[in-house]
Amino acid sequence: MTTKNNELRQVMFGMLKQGEMSIETYYEKIKNNCEKLNRSSEETKSMFLNGLNFDNKVLAQKIGIELPPEKMVQEIVNFIGQGNMSIETYYNRIIRNSKEHNLSSEDTKRMFINGLSYENLKVLGMVSRIRILPLEYLVQNLESETEN
Repeated sequence: MTTKNNELRQVMFGMLKQGEMSIETYYEKIKNNCEKLNRSSEETKSMFLNGLNFDNKVLAQKIGIELPPEKMVQEIVNFIGQGNMSIETYYNRIIRNSKEHNLSSEDTKRMFINGLSYENLKVLGMVSRIRILPLEYLVQNLESETEN
């Protein structure tokens, strides 16, 4: 069975999950396969929300599940993705968004880690180890590493 047929079957039975996919890739797969299956926009949105990773489900609820999925995806990406931002800029944006959406300190830290660029994750080391360190400590280490 081809990957495309497998994805279509997973969407058909509501089994496609975000997993390690970016939220943009995941949404595109859901949207494209739902179109092939002639699913309504509400069914598409429901399948999208049900398959999101836990952190993205939390963010979707905070941002507003009444939004169209495209807008929700963009808001989540804007909230968590570091992209080419400096650590300081990224950290400040996470803190601002966290306060705006009343996230707990644990949720804020998780969002910070999940949105880090691959290069910065490599600098920090194993994700299992960095999840137990305080957020401010992580930011300081990243800033000092990028200055060197």
